[in-house]
Amino acid sequence: MAPNSTDDSSNISAARTITQPAAMNSNHLYYLHPSDSPGMVLVNSVFDGKGYGGWRRAIIIALSAKNKLGFIDGTYYEPDASSTDFKQWNRCNDMVISWILNSLSKDIAVLY
Repeated sequence: MAPNSTDDSSNISAARTITQPAAMNSNHLYYLHPSDSPGMVLVNSVFDGKGYGGWRRAIIIALSAKNKLGFIDGTYYEPDASSTDFKQWNRCNDMVISWILNSLSKDIAVLY
């Protein structure tokens, strides 16, 4: 039997190629730095029911520095679930929620 003259190696190579998503601008509202993680603590004082004003100020400053304040003040709206931005928005929103929960005492965080 004659060998197949079609070279399938280029097809196999092309099928294995994984394209990397375009790098996101660090000023984009959905940008998360590689060091950002759900376990990150943004403020040094845990809110335990006392000192709300100081805790609030610290959280606002920290979220503003990370360009994520819009997730809690309502300026970054949740896109429609069919939107191409929904997955990224949801990921950032979950990250912000986890950062806030990490800044609450366990007694308060369990309520949310």
